[in-house]
Amino acid sequence: MTSLYLARRDQAQALIDDLLAQADAVWLDLDLAPGRSLLAAGATREYHTSAPLTAAAWQSWQPATATTDLVCGYLAYEASDADLGDDERPGPTLPRALLRHYPWYLLIETEAIFWVGDASADASALRQCQARIGAPTTAVTDFSLTQAFRDTCTAADYTRRFQRIQDYLHAGDAYQVNLCRLWRGTYRGDPVHAYHLLRRLSPSAHGGFLRVAGHSLLCRSPERFLRIAGDQVLSSPIKGTLPRLGDDAEQRARLAACAKNRSENLMIVDLMRHELGRYARTGSVRVAPLFEVRSTAQVHHLVSDVHAELAAGVDPWQVLFGCFPGGSITGAPKLRARQIIRELEPWQRSVYCGSMFYCLAGQIEANIAIRTLIADNAGDLWAYAGGGITAASQPDDEYHECEHKIGAFLHALADAFASAPQDARKD
Repeated sequence: MTSLYLARRDQAQALIDDLLAQADAVWLDLDLAPGRSLLAAGATREYHTSAPLTAAAWQSWQPATATTDLVCGYLAYEASDADLGDDERPGPTLPRALLRHYPWYLLIETEAIFWVGDASADASALRQCQARIGAPTTAVTDFSLTQAFRDTCTAADYTRRFQRIQDYLHAGDAYQVNLCRLWRGTYRGDPVHAYHLLRRLSPSAHGGFLRVAGHSLLCRSPERFLRIAGDQVLSSPIKGTLPRLGDDAEQRARLAACAKNRSENLMIVDLMRHELGRYARTGSVRVAPLFEVRSTAQVHHLVSDVHAELAAGVDPWQVLFGCFPGGSITGAPKLRARQIIRELEPWQRSVYCGSMFYCLAGQIEANIAIRTLIADNAGDLWAYAGGGITAASQPDDEYHECEHKIGAFLHALADAFASAPQDARKD
């Protein structure tokens, strides 16, 4: 692969707009360095399915990690639900899983744009990109909210579901279950403008924008599911959240010392240690740090890092599917928690709580797709938020924690787009 300097960022807006408008556009934040992102369109191969995947079906898709293509896609939360039976609940009409190959992409380094690909095989694509440098930007489709977001889960609904989880916890069925709320709104125009706004509002090393089947995914996740680089694996589960307030130091200290949040985090750390242990070299699984407070623009999170070394002969893509969905958004034990979630939540989560991933230069990065909005092709917006319920949880606290996680997004979109269409590209 060759990396060629194209232009300054301000000279390439027409090219960026052209690519983002494509039906298979993808724009990913990279955890490789601050300020880096990549943009691609024109996939040469795509695999997708609307049915749950088996491990064998996933294996038939997976590429070699050594491929020079940019490989990216997602697994919806229900992607591996073949063991849970048919799911008739409503939800976005998206494929359960998607995998794409892009032979070239743009690398955006804060103020510089690079073209990355095979300059001989993809010479035509390179010339087209070069021709758009300095070109005037084309007219953009406006975006506006046509119906404000409404909460589909009343406090009474949430308390009823919360209490049912408590019954299961006290009966010994599980020791943590994730419970989500859903907000719905409607829109017209191009959701990429909403994504520009959210990207400025909430910087993330694990975010992304992706178009698929007429839908747009707007993801500003702060959570890594898996990084697999060579034989090194890292998972960084988040459990424990407090809003950012005037005195951040006090909030951070309060979160770090909270016994309930520490126990909630430890449950998922133990789950991830067990799951990675199935693929790891004996004795290589370790946790460092445990219970570290990390902050986003809106909230503080309690995060732990689980490390492992893959055993000889283990395929990284099989680790991704084998550990999916992430324990931080199911609960534990995972299968029983997933069954309880299926029983209590009246909608499918779709890509929310699934994973957006990419493979670049042999390294796989996969997030937990929280802080993720889905704009469907019927003009509906789906926005979710949730949290882990344990025996020590209180319903009012958990109900409002959901609002702490997604509320800033919903308010910002309403403020910017509810009354008049605006172009929010500048980020």
